Order: sequence, then structure tokens, then C-alpha cells
Amino acid sequence: MTCRSGDLLNSRFRIKLLTELAKKQVASVFIGGPTPPPFDPRVPAWVAARQATEACIVYPVHMLEGVLQGKASSVEVIFLSSSAAQEEPEEHPFFWSATIRPTAETILQALVHQRSELGTTIAVWRPKVVDTELARKYGSSLPPCDKNDSLTNRLKRQFNVSLIPTPKEYVMRRMRCRDE
Repeated sequence: MTCRSGDLLNSRFRIKLLTELAKKQVASVFIGGPTPPPFDPRVPAWVAARQATEACIVYPVHMLEGVLQGKASSVEVIFLSSSAAQEEPEEHPFFWSATIRPTAETILQALVHQRSELGTTIAVWRPKVVDTELARKYGSSLPPCDKNDSLTNRLKRQFNVSLIPTPKEYVMRRMRCRDE
């Protein structure tokens, strides 16, 4: 298994990564990455929409097409979406994710379907919350119940979860469930 990280919103980095991947036999690919920030009325809507589209659609489609291009064998695709994709976007704190991620899922599923005769499959994962810098920043904007209320507890209440995994813990748990 090879794991690479970098600025996936930078098309030059994606091209470099895809050039490296073209030289390898790829059995599976995990497409996960940036989440659009929470709705901020101070950011012009067109700017936020462009950023969200780049993060939620352009980057994942670019990676998927690049990985599948010229491959004659099956590839298992895992797309990390968000539970926001299944929630009503109106007044959602992650409005852009709730609005654009369903479209991203549809596009990626359609592209994978075109290769289904080769055995290519897609799984869409939709976590509620994962312990990231963005989640912590959002948690700090939530009002505390009392002076000792932690960021983690605020996020747990907001997303109605009992555990907030790190990205690695989330992926490892999902991979174990998949293999059982």
C-alpha cells in the first residue's frame, strides 16, 4: 500500500501524482480530501461556490479519471463524501458540502458505472464528523454548555455521535468492516 498526501486542490500536484500512479498497478484508490469550510456570509457566494466545486467535484473527478485511464483491470474506488450529502442544505452549517457533494457522488458513480464491465466498483463513505482541523475550528464556534465544556463534547452533541475518530481511525474502522 502506498499513501501520498499533498495539496489535492493544486492541479499540478494532481498531475504529478497521476503520472506516478500511471506507472503502477492500481487495485484500489481512496479519494478523500478537503471539505468546503462552513458557510460564511462574509465570503462572496461565487467564491465559496468555486472553492467548494473544486474540492468536491473537480479534484475527485480528475483523480478518478486519471487513475482509471488506460487501466484494463478492475479498480476498487472509495470516495470519502460527507453525511451532509444526505441532509437538507438549507441552513446547514456545511451548506456547500450539503449542496455539492450529492452531485459529486452522482458524477463519480456514473463514471465508475461506465467501467463496471471491467469489475470497477465504488463505495461512498459518509462520515458525520472526523477529528480534523476544520472540525475543531467548527467546534470552537459552537456555544459551550458550561465553562468546562470541551470542543469534543460540543462536536459530539452537534453531530449526535458518541465517538469522533481521527481520519486514520475512521478509515481503519471502515476497512475492517468492509473486510469482515
